[in-house]
Amino acid sequence: MIFRKLPCPTRWLLWSLLFYPSWLAASTITSQANSGQHQPSGCHPTDVTTTLAKTGGYLPDFSYAGYQWGESPTDIDYQLLDVTDYGVIANDGIDDTPAMLKALLAAHQIATPVNLLFPPGTVLLSQPIFINRSFIRLQGAGDGSTVLAFDRPLLQLPESILAAYQIDKKKEPPAISPVSWRGGFIWAHPIADGTHGKPEIELQSGQRGKFEVGMLDTSSLTVGDVITVRWCRLGCDLSSFTEHLMDHQPVTLGKGFANMNGLVSQYLTVTGIGSDSIRVKEPLAHDIKPDWQVMQLATNMLEQVHLDGFTIQFPELPYAGHHQEQGFNGVYLHRVSQSSVSNVTVEHADNAFFMNDSTTSSLSNIEVRGREGHYSIAIEDSNHILVTDFALTASMLHNPSVGWGAELNVYRRGRIEHARIEQHKGLNQQNLFESLDVHAQKKRRVFSLGGNRLYGPTSAAFNTFWDVAISAAEGQFSAVTDAPSARLVGVDQLPEQYGPGAFIDSRCIAEKRLESLYIWQLTQRLAEGENQHVANSNDSAPLANPR
Repeated sequence: MIFRKLPCPTRWLLWSLLFYPSWLAASTITSQANSGQHQPSGCHPTDVTTTLAKTGGYLPDFSYAGYQWGESPTDIDYQLLDVTDYGVIANDGIDDTPAMLKALLAAHQIATPVNLLFPPGTVLLSQPIFINRSFIRLQGAGDGSTVLAFDRPLLQLPESILAAYQIDKKKEPPAISPVSWRGGFIWAHPIADGTHGKPEIELQSGQRGKFEVGMLDTSSLTVGDVITVRWCRLGCDLSSFTEHLMDHQPVTLGKGFANMNGLVSQYLTVTGIGSDSIRVKEPLAHDIKPDWQVMQLATNMLEQVHLDGFTIQFPELPYAGHHQEQGFNGVYLHRVSQSSVSNVTVEHADNAFFMNDSTTSSLSNIEVRGREGHYSIAIEDSNHILVTDFALTASMLHNPSVGWGAELNVYRRGRIEHARIEQHKGLNQQNLFESLDVHAQKKRRVFSLGGNRLYGPTSAAFNTFWDVAISAAEGQFSAVTDAPSARLVGVDQLPEQYGPGAFIDSRCIAEKRLESLYIWQLTQRLAEGENQHVANSNDSAPLANPR
């Protein structure tokens, strides 16, 4: 499109004028939520953080979300591989799957980073593009000119293909499709090597928001490792950990968690190693205490998987219905880190973009359009995912979503039509929604509360809505009564009840648009040298005694 050919400053100006006019007419809320504390302050993030600090309130650091933690990207020297050299011909009306699979196989056999190039025009495909390697880029011609047109859903693929990715139509309950929230026609997933989730090493100490982790045995770790930290193994002090998760608000944990071996997890990057402790790049999401039985596990993840500059298109068929999806699923990234999706549009999908069990990755300049479906964007069991500069115009049931185990993720600078901003039960928490232009016909759909009540509440503590303009005319907002200690700053319409223990600041709405919390936190972190907590990432020497 012409838009993407313009210089960057011009693009940002046009984006602001096109997508965010509603803030100019936003009005100040004069009433507060019945369950929250109204704390008037100035319009700068420092005012909010200062006010919270005075009352002992906590505001997560969201600045680590995104590819390379929002810092300067890594330069990668790719070997170029053009799919047309393997027989792909755009716009010829012939299935290009055999040629595409030859090119994909060649890309997986190259040892160095590889960039798989797709031509302008429509490329017809009938099988998914499975990615099982790191340091790979799939690149279209951009400007909307490359269209990957998939003619069938996942459930119409041969059983052998589905079985390879552990999709078994017979195992799911009859009422639920096995691809209702899983799988995609661009599907990244590491090959199993027996290491993921093993071994379990018990951790001893750590403080929420800090960077040191005490552990008895560090011998299996090296600088640069991405590890999983999992809180509350079976037998942990569930009562006190639940109080911590809910910020000591009167919110009950669902019965479905009673026999679950681990409640929440976080991916962390090791930056320093001592004899009895390690340093990590990302701040801890929770305290670490012996009574909470916190475990460290190894990970098996892909890294540097990048998708750029194309449209995924499905046939414009009627939506089969909730949990009856046939699998017109776009991008599914499972267990990836330091990866990105940019300049990608998905049309007529059941599910457009899925981030699952992933970390430190970005989705930018993405669009979901066409007929109605299930999820526009879903983030599940993932941390530090940044979704920015997005447009969601399709009517989806979850639009967008933070799902099971989603922590410390960021949605920012987006326009959402038919909005159903979902906090899906399953202990999502500490996520940021900022600078959003939200439209919905019915108010009750804006703050969508999905999921099985056995896995409630709606969220654990500290989900944050920051500078959100809502245009919804009909009816009343649904009360949100089980989302503890939410931070609601510059949200121009809210339910009468939101809480318990919400921090609500609406003074800034009529004055001016709020400064980005994410950018402010990122700028502060980089300016302060991350508070001098990180050892040089190239220095693998042990710490003398980090504690």
